[in-house]
Amino acid sequence: MNANSNNEMEYFPLVSRLESPLWVSLVCTGGEKKYYQKALGWDFSIDNYKYENRTHQIGKPDAIRLVDVIDEFAREGDFYGFYLERCERGVHALLNRAENVFQLSLSEFPEKRGSLFSPLNDVFQLMLENMPFLASLVLIQNRLETELRQNLAAEFNVEPDSRKVNEFLGVVMVAPKQSNFVKESRNVLRLAAEVQKITGSKTVTFDQLPLSLQQEIDQHIFEFGWLGTFTFFNDPYSREDIITRINLNLKRDPSRILNETISREQTALSLADRAIETISDSELRKLLHYAREYLFWRFERVDAFFKAEVLTRGLQEQIAREMGIARNEIPLLVYQELLDWFDGESSIPEESERLLRKQLGINYYVTDGKHRFELGRPIDFTIDPDLRQSVFDVGLEGTTACQGHVKGTVKIVRSVADIHKVHEGDILVTSMTTPDLMLAIEKAAAIITDEGGILCHAAIISRELNIPCVIGTNKATKSLQDGDLIELNADSDIGLVTLLQH
Repeated sequence: MNANSNNEMEYFPLVSRLESPLWVSLVCTGGEKKYYQKALGWDFSIDNYKYENRTHQIGKPDAIRLVDVIDEFAREGDFYGFYLERCERGVHALLNRAENVFQLSLSEFPEKRGSLFSPLNDVFQLMLENMPFLASLVLIQNRLETELRQNLAAEFNVEPDSRKVNEFLGVVMVAPKQSNFVKESRNVLRLAAEVQKITGSKTVTFDQLPLSLQQEIDQHIFEFGWLGTFTFFNDPYSREDIITRINLNLKRDPSRILNETISREQTALSLADRAIETISDSELRKLLHYAREYLFWRFERVDAFFKAEVLTRGLQEQIAREMGIARNEIPLLVYQELLDWFDGESSIPEESERLLRKQLGINYYVTDGKHRFELGRPIDFTIDPDLRQSVFDVGLEGTTACQGHVKGTVKIVRSVADIHKVHEGDILVTSMTTPDLMLAIEKAAAIITDEGGILCHAAIISRELNIPCVIGTNKATKSLQDGDLIELNADSDIGLVTLLQH
């Protein structure tokens, strides 16, 4: 299908990432009015959106309208509590349905398209009903931060962007519950500590471990393996993946690192709780607690989609056999193609088309509510010579997420396919990190990202692992390249990246 993006429309870029056609089409379909009404009771739809050159972008008029809708509802009652309750309810409904599909006896299904697809489509429908939270939560969090700053300024008798307000928010903005990727990373550390205690070895294989530890690793994969699958393309973490990460941590005194990590978290939570209690205004204290809840749900709402998809993979295997394709080709289809095939209205794309989609991805456009897509184009990863010279002359600045000072070799990671390039001691440079990159992150001596704020995945996981990290540079992947020797100085709030060899 051909599509022409609206050149007159101004778009806001959201995130840049290689996505599967199925995921992109679900994101765009979930912006329809019926899903906003069902999820939140909002008379709103995203009428102009595009995923182009691997970047999600929302039409500026839609973004402005969404802010207006949020402001309108925020003036009515306990808006933040209402929103969080709806978000939590939607996530639980999605995961419960996916769990039901996971537990189905697939042999009970006759080889008929409708009966095979119905339970999978139930999960997709719940994904669509949760998509409004994907688009709105960050905007609501930004609104909440603005409100907090204004109220804190009144409380402290300072300006909203004053150092006192910034320092206070830096203390209290700690999520009250651990995100899944934090639990997973910490459990790998715990497993490594147990392996070290029992074997005393610096390197192990799965078969060398006692049965009890093998069972713990398998349980870890059952609970957290889905974190390796972001965007529906990848496979869950395997035994080999976990053993590789355990061996990495065996070289770093995992017991000590685990204890330090837990201690840092306990201290941060205690400081946050005590700081909130110093606030005299009870409504402001309530807002602060809501803000901390939002930190947790900004990740939880995304995780639910990918965990739910992994739970349906047994059913996907059976459906793929009916289609005559491999299971991992299902994400190469857009949602409407799946619907049409199971309704008997059309065939799935030819193998040659599927192969091109795997290589190039797709561009997907929603223009005035109408959906179109086309085959993606090769992405130009050419380094900008002027930016590169600037990094050599004056350096590249970003926000320090985790302090440290290190020199190392650059490895650019654009997707999970690149993680094999990263060796111990390299500096990982990427647009943004996600949980499926953990095999590279745990090898890295430091992390540099184009995107992200102080509460993004890279910021949280770097602090968890105590890896120096600079985020929000905007242009690291456009100015650095594999093999560069760089120095990262993140000893202050502003991190500086210097290219040592030009």
